[in-house]
Amino acid sequence: MKYVTRKIQLLVIITYICSSIIYSQQKYLFSEFKDIENLSSNIANDFYQDSFGFLWIATADGLNRYDGRNVKFYKNRQGDDTTIPDNETHVVLEDSENNIWVGCFNSIAKLNRKTEKFKRYSLDHLQQKDFANFFTALLDKKGNIWFGNSQHGVLRFNKATEQFDQIRIDDSNGNKVWGEVHKIIELKNGAILAADYNNGLLKYNKDKDQFERYNLKQGYNPKGINTIYEDSRGNIWFGGGKLLIKYSPSQYIVKQIELLKYSKIKTNYHNITGIVEDNSGDMWISSISHGLFKINYSDDTPQQFAFNKTLSRVITNKPNSNIYKDKYGVIWLSYRGGGISKLNTQTEPFSFTPLNILRDNQLISTTVTEIQNSGINKNEIILGTSSEGIFSLNLETQLTKNLIPNYAESKRDSTINIKGLIVDMKGDIWYSQNEKWIQKLSSKHKLTSFDNPHIKKTTSPLDIASINYSPHGNIWICSNSGIDKYMPDIDSLYSLPRIMNKPIDPILKSSVSQIIENRIPVASILKVGEGTNIEKEFEIKEKQKLLLVSVGEGREFVNMYDFGSLLTNDGNIIWTMNDLEKSFYSGGGYKNRISVGCLELNPGKYKLKFTSDVGHSYGDWNTIVPADSNWWGIQAFAISDSEYEKIDALNKKGIENKKYIPFESGRNVEFSKKYSNNIWIGTRTHSFFRYDLSSGNYRNYNFDSVNISSTTNFIFCIYEDMDGIVWVGTYSSLIRLDPESETLNKFTTDDGLPGGLIYSVVEDNNGALWINTSGGLSKLNKNAPIDKYAFINYDSRDGLKGNIQTNAVWKNENGRLFFGGKNGVISFKPGKINQVKPDVVIHDMKIKEISIFDDSSSVTLDSTILIKKEINLDYFQNDISFDFSVIHFTRPQKNKISYKLEGYNKGWTESNRNYASFTNLDPGEYVFRVKGSNGDGIWNEDGRSIRIIINPPWWKTTVAYIGYGVFFLSTLFGVDRLQRKRLLSKAKVRMKFQEAEHRAETAELQAKATEAQSKLIQIENERKTKELEEARQLQLSMLPKELPNLQNLDIAVYMQTATEVGGDYYDFHVGIDGTLTVVIGDATGHGLNAGTIVTATKSLFNSYAPNPDILFTFSEISRCIKGLKFRRLSMCLALLKIEGNKLKMSSAGMPPALIYREEKKELEEIMLKGMPLGTTNKFPYELRETTLGAGDTILLSSDGFPELLNEKKEMFGYERMKETFTEIADRSSEKIITHLKGTAKDWVNGKDPDDDVTFVVIKVK
Repeated sequence: MKYVTRKIQLLVIITYICSSIIYSQQKYLFSEFKDIENLSSNIANDFYQDSFGFLWIATADGLNRYDGRNVKFYKNRQGDDTTIPDNETHVVLEDSENNIWVGCFNSIAKLNRKTEKFKRYSLDHLQQKDFANFFTALLDKKGNIWFGNSQHGVLRFNKATEQFDQIRIDDSNGNKVWGEVHKIIELKNGAILAADYNNGLLKYNKDKDQFERYNLKQGYNPKGINTIYEDSRGNIWFGGGKLLIKYSPSQYIVKQIELLKYSKIKTNYHNITGIVEDNSGDMWISSISHGLFKINYSDDTPQQFAFNKTLSRVITNKPNSNIYKDKYGVIWLSYRGGGISKLNTQTEPFSFTPLNILRDNQLISTTVTEIQNSGINKNEIILGTSSEGIFSLNLETQLTKNLIPNYAESKRDSTINIKGLIVDMKGDIWYSQNEKWIQKLSSKHKLTSFDNPHIKKTTSPLDIASINYSPHGNIWICSNSGIDKYMPDIDSLYSLPRIMNKPIDPILKSSVSQIIENRIPVASILKVGEGTNIEKEFEIKEKQKLLLVSVGEGREFVNMYDFGSLLTNDGNIIWTMNDLEKSFYSGGGYKNRISVGCLELNPGKYKLKFTSDVGHSYGDWNTIVPADSNWWGIQAFAISDSEYEKIDALNKKGIENKKYIPFESGRNVEFSKKYSNNIWIGTRTHSFFRYDLSSGNYRNYNFDSVNISSTTNFIFCIYEDMDGIVWVGTYSSLIRLDPESETLNKFTTDDGLPGGLIYSVVEDNNGALWINTSGGLSKLNKNAPIDKYAFINYDSRDGLKGNIQTNAVWKNENGRLFFGGKNGVISFKPGKINQVKPDVVIHDMKIKEISIFDDSSSVTLDSTILIKKEINLDYFQNDISFDFSVIHFTRPQKNKISYKLEGYNKGWTESNRNYASFTNLDPGEYVFRVKGSNGDGIWNEDGRSIRIIINPPWWKTTVAYIGYGVFFLSTLFGVDRLQRKRLLSKAKVRMKFQEAEHRAETAELQAKATEAQSKLIQIENERKTKELEEARQLQLSMLPKELPNLQNLDIAVYMQTATEVGGDYYDFHVGIDGTLTVVIGDATGHGLNAGTIVTATKSLFNSYAPNPDILFTFSEISRCIKGLKFRRLSMCLALLKIEGNKLKMSSAGMPPALIYREEKKELEEIMLKGMPLGTTNKFPYELRETTLGAGDTILLSSDGFPELLNEKKEMFGYERMKETFTEIADRSSEKIITHLKGTAKDWVNGKDPDDDVTFVVIKVK
């Protein structure tokens, strides 16, 4: 056991030491390249970002193109000269025409971006002793392409000869042959430098077309240089074997920086491989054996980032191979043994500091519930925990200390749950633990406890939600007993006025007491016990003024439990106590209430009534008894006119006093930074208030009085930012309130928040909000337009260790944020929002699933699709798809994508895929658009677009239609002329007999025609009747044979098919858990076509009805119907699910659902907009959720009923349908159906309808 104890203690000490090292060193966000396993090789030789944003990675086994999500790699295929010549790729480069050049093992190739095919360039015409390895490539400002390698020194591409020429080296200084050229760079002034590892630094002489020696100072030309970099201040950096030089060309100053002096790695081998400058101007140096260094630009001080695995999650002990910075500010690192890391210098990683609490030689698990600065030491914070009390944490040493005094250890509770904690200006800690009132732990560790002023005044134990410290030095306590202000200087407690502690006027109380004590009541019900409903009759002989006094029980969120009333003899209420806000605090427990009423009664019989629930009644109290417990019940006394006037006036004055805030339990107090003497109050059931401490005036916001148990009424946190905007976290949403305009905006998970419950909100030094939710941490750029708000969510992929499900948050003077977490504290210093917009690229298009880069493609482009503006297609090329990317590498997994096809889609479609497809497009003009945002929510609204023109077939072109017209007119004219000539030639011969023959022939023809027409009409009618009957039978066969039999629901249906079948459909499904799924639909079109769609829909409904996700079901049905290619036919559909008293529904082109609310006697119309299924692939259908009560009735209908036409061509209409349903909604489902059938029949005067009429009625029992 002693051995185990020592091991645990040693583990804690090692953790402290390692945490301290991490905290002092790890100030930048290093992350492993998550997609490395998708590369063709994990050994990266070179990085290059092209003009479109793609990152090209040259590896040991192929060339890779990366867009942040997907990797496309290019490899050699034997026998195919259009592929890369060798899989061992060294360097990569983009030229001015967007072609990609790659230096491979002993070869160079160019990738044509239009065809995605390679062209190879031979080096056989150059002399070489061995195979060439490429180290560097350059595109200069004039468009020339340069390569440096191990055999030929510097090569430059000759556009005239289409081959590479070797550039001469000046041999006047003894350099007769090239060595290995590791770097070529063009300076801002146009000079081209080359680093020859063997010969030193060289500069290109344009006039002589050769490279010449380049001395940094007289006689000094360093050798062994691997890399050259020109920084933003004009300094030139040189790095190589045991050498790092900073050179100022304007001042001719050469400064050597000794990195080995700052290295913790014990080896003399040192070779710098790369240099880059970050966005802050600091230099980053990669080296072999000594890892990564940062050089501070202000004083050239190096800082090493160690490679020991025990000190860092990401950086390993592999030597650096390459370093590269992309346009977004991300630095890429590769390692010689394989592997890639990313460095975001603008963002600090999340740091986790464990508490490591030991008790009985065991590590204890707890949660940090409160964080405050110690008030004495700025490097020390005070932590409250959920079970272990209070600790101090030194931010420098990372050591924690238990602050619970030792003498209390043996007497302490089994757990010490800190529910509120603040530190005052003296360094004293004020806190609450478990169910106790506040305590003070002085800076000298003296513990002072304070008595609970609310003891036994509430049924439930004391529950302190938060403690705050005001600028005036007062302690504010929020609990289930309200909100209290403790003033330490005068040792006084002040309770904020609220409805629960609103006292009765002393004069009013005295007047009432005198009457009660000295008179016999007209009637009374007193000393009432629990669970009663007592009535007592009495009679008034003559007109009389009465005083009513009732003492009972009430709570703010449920109104009254025990209360008295005055009724007429037939039971109508004349006066009742059942309104808590018209009652007063009666002493003792806060729920003890007293109400007074004055009224004048006419002669007659009346009743007193008193209702009570179980618990807290006379003789069985569960809180302190009221001051006048014998009054528990209701009493009526005869009073004089003067007494009436006095008591009534005092009572009304008390009731109308609005200085008492209507809430019961306090959750938060936030002191306004902008509005003097104002506080913001969060409550448990009444949302939040703005309260003026001077005047006592208040304003309630966001309160749902209809549904008092609404999750938006429960406040978790309130925060006022530096602009005076108030942010409120509820159980299910984040609320933004502008107090100036009183504009309130609400945000939920539907708007991008990772979780609905908001634990805390804090503003960083950059003006961004950090929102701690039940689903994780989120950042909001609050200065963006509200309609452009984008929540940037952080999770484990960003290095965040678990969810921070606690209110604990604190910001230090340097802007570092601290959040309480499981077993420790999460902290970080927020970086600035990356304002660089992402690149948006369309990089492939497919026609009928065939890529335009495929040899079998029917489309040939005259330029690469990356820059193509317009594409023309034939009418049969109308199934198209696009591959696209939104590129930004800071947090690529959080980039967002939206697309639309103008002329086809009305709105934008958000997508998690880099792909969109469209089928069966009609001839016309379309514009495909893509836009996206980076991981910080910065959108590239311009995005990328391509105009698509689908031409009609030749026989539908304008020219064809003109030809048709000319041909028709010409034919008509020719026939007319020919007929005229023939008639004239025979006119004379036929003139004599024409009239007689014409009459005879006419009579005979008319008789034959009449007979033939009659037969044809009869045949056609028989055919139509047969087809109509087949369609009707098909339609009816789709309907369920019997209705679901559910105990809680009364269901009735009706369908009348039209003279021309309209395609109406309804169906039911009862799940294993009792969930009822109901569908009602109407196929567009008529006859057999409509019946076919209904058949398909029924089959799909049977497949997807058990799925709880309605929107997924809609998506699948719509996709399948569209895939059937019915052209313009589609399916309107409404689908709802009833589980218990919960209803969810969505609609695609169907009339609104009607719900008659029995309790309110109101009709609720649920209008959901949506395109019919089968018209589009990705329509954002709405999902509506609501609850059902007993007696509520649902009416679902097709459009056949409201669109019925009477003999005057008047439409029945939706308003008349709603009125009719409201009048009969209290009847049974079957009787409702019967009435609607009769109404429809009367409207059309008994005629058959033109369209199907379908009803589904569901009544909740």
